[in-house]
Amino acid sequence: MIATMFIAAIVATSAAIAGDVMQDLKTGHMVGATPWKQQTAEIIGVVVGAIVIGPVLSILHNAFQISQTACLRTNERINAGLQEGTTYDCANDALMAPQAELIGAIVKGAFGGDLNLPMVLLGGVIAIILIRLAMPVMSVAIGIYLPLYLSVPIMAGGIISHVLLSSARLRIDDTLEGETSEEAKAAVKEVQDKGVLIGAGFIAGESLMGVLLAIFIVANKEWPGKGILPEDWFGGIGTLTEGWSMLFYAWFVGVFIMLTARSLPTKGNLFGDFMYVLSDAAQRLRNVFTLSGLAKIKIFKIRRDD
Repeated sequence: MIATMFIAAIVATSAAIAGDVMQDLKTGHMVGATPWKQQTAEIIGVVVGAIVIGPVLSILHNAFQISQTACLRTNERINAGLQEGTTYDCANDALMAPQAELIGAIVKGAFGGDLNLPMVLLGGVIAIILIRLAMPVMSVAIGIYLPLYLSVPIMAGGIISHVLLSSARLRIDDTLEGETSEEAKAAVKEVQDKGVLIGAGFIAGESLMGVLLAIFIVANKEWPGKGILPEDWFGGIGTLTEGWSMLFYAWFVGVFIMLTARSLPTKGNLFGDFMYVLSDAAQRLRNVFTLSGLAKIKIFKIRRDD
C-alpha cells in the first residue's frame, strides 16, 4: 500500500508540475519572456518547494495531527507507551484531510479486499447520470465527500459569486434574460478576476497563519511554560466561543464582498441587485418543476447537442 501511494504521489506531482510549467511557458511566450530565465525560475521553484514542504508538514502534524485517523493512531501509541508526549484532542484539533482519508480508504480497501463495491458502483452510476445531464461531476463529488462544515463555506462562496457576477451583468444589461452583451461580459470578467484574486489571498493568508501557529505550538512543546503561545500574550485568543467565531467569519465575508464589489460598475445598488437575483433564482427554480420548464430544458438539450 505504501509503495502504491508513493508511485501515485510521484505521478500526480509530475503531472501537476508539467501542467504548471506548460501554462507558465505559454504565458511567457505570449508576453515575450526569455525562455531560459523562465526555466531557471521553474527549477528553483520546484527545488525550493520540495525542500520546504517536508518540514512544514512535519510541523503541522506535530502541532495538530493531519487527519483524525492519524491522530487516533498517535494517541494509541502514546497511551501504549510507544511514543512520548501528551494525547491530542482529535475531535477538535486534528486537521481535516478529506482527500487523504478518501484515497487511503480506497487503497486500503483494494488491498485488504474490503472495498465497498456497492458505493463505488453507485458513484459510477451517479457520475454517468451527471455527465449525461451536462452537470459538473467534480463539483458534485466534492460536495459528497467533504464534511458538511467545509461544504457550507464553499456554498456560501458560490452564492456570493453568483450575486456579484449577476450584479455586474445587471448594471450593464438591466436584465438577466437573453444574451449577454460584450460590455457586460467584460464587467463580469473584471469582477470575477478581482474575486479570485482576493479569495486566493484569503486562502494563502490562512495557510501561512496556520503554519505560524503550528511553529508556536511545537516550540511550546519543546520549551513549555515560556510564554511562547500567542494565547499567553493576549489571553483566551485560542478559545473563542461559537458566537465570536461566527462574528469573525461574517466579518471576513463582509470584507470580501466589499473589496470585490468595488470592481462593479458604478450604476446600481448591491442590495437591489441581490433582491432581483433572488427573485430571478426563485422564478427559475419554480419553472424547473413545471411542465413548461421541463420542456424548455429538453429543447435546450436538443439544441445544445445539435
